[in-house]
Amino acid sequence: MASTGKFEIKAIIVLVLAFFSCLANGAFSHTAVGLRNRRALRETSDAAVTVFDVTEHGAKADDKMNNAMPFIQTWKAACESTAPAKVVIPAGTFLTGPAVFQGPCAGPVIFEVQG
Repeated sequence: MASTGKFEIKAIIVLVLAFFSCLANGAFSHTAVGLRNRRALRETSDAAVTVFDVTEHGAKADDKMNNAMPFIQTWKAACESTAPAKVVIPAGTFLTGPAVFQGPCAGPVIFEVQG
């Protein structure tokens, strides 16, 4: 029984260290920014949101073409927009490889998958 107590204390210490590591790396600040951006998008009307459609950047729903670059280009355009932006992926089957969507963005961005 005594060894179980030592294990629990070590596990708690590891969890606390992991938590503080996340704080130091800014993991929770990104979550706060995301929540603030979602609130900002809710407060704007649909007319005030600029829509960025992935098909306008060359994405094709043919289940053959790798759409990673058109997705990234669409995200980049939306991320650079100072107005609230919406990235739209219309209905269809879009094949894609790895794609990284990163900021910080100039304004709030929402992703809408219609398919």
